[in-house]
Amino acid sequence: MRLPGLLAIISLFVATQAALADDAVLQSFNGAVEMKTSKDRDWEPAKPYTRITEGGEIRTVKGSNALVSFPNSAQLWMAENAHFGIEENQDISTRLDLYSGRVKFRVPHLAGDEIFTVRTTASVCSVARNAEFVMSATEEGEQSLWVLFGGVQLQYLVPLKDEDSLKNITQGQAYRITDPEQPGLLYMMNADTERGLLQDWTPHLSRRQRVAVMDLRADNRKEMRDYAKSSAMHFVPSLGLTAYR
Repeated sequence: MRLPGLLAIISLFVATQAALADDAVLQSFNGAVEMKTSKDRDWEPAKPYTRITEGGEIRTVKGSNALVSFPNSAQLWMAENAHFGIEENQDISTRLDLYSGRVKFRVPHLAGDEIFTVRTTASVCSVARNAEFVMSATEEGEQSLWVLFGGVQLQYLVPLKDEDSLKNITQGQAYRITDPEQPGLLYMMNADTERGLLQDWTPHLSRRQRVAVMDLRADNRKEMRDYAKSSAMHFVPSLGLTAYR
């Protein structure tokens, strides 16, 4: 191949990668997955490494799942029968919509003024710095939030009458909404629930591989807790610090 032709291919590759870096990308999926790559596009069968711009949506069906990456290195895993959309995806602002189903987010350390939110029909959940959490939602307004690492702020869309509408959910805690206009239930996850949510949701992994990752992460988490206890560390949830239980 002549040098000019090779340079042209390299330039095209670099330009493609730069474009992908500005948008969310469907990294992989398993089973039947549909997507709208932008607000004005129709639903179509998903293809790996497809860009998803603002207004785009992805939905899975029974037996399918998907992995989506974002420019800020955040990742979204979709379980079966899930539907989410991208409201905004800018340098310092990522705003997503979870319409229905269960998803897992891993959000790395955000810049000081960076915003990462997930909206449902009941609330807006915001990540202050970094977090890993699982959410489920229905179109009727039911919602659950499980925080595995870090912390998440949950703000009711309809202000509560008798208590603060802003809830701080920290590591190891969960919050359940059954009525979007009524206070939900804050509780600690039990070991089995937490262990199950820690497994790797990446498409195409075998059950053995998922369990292996889950065991490793559960062991690491136990070490973190044991260290905290041995060091007599005291955390203050109201300040956004992690509470070990």
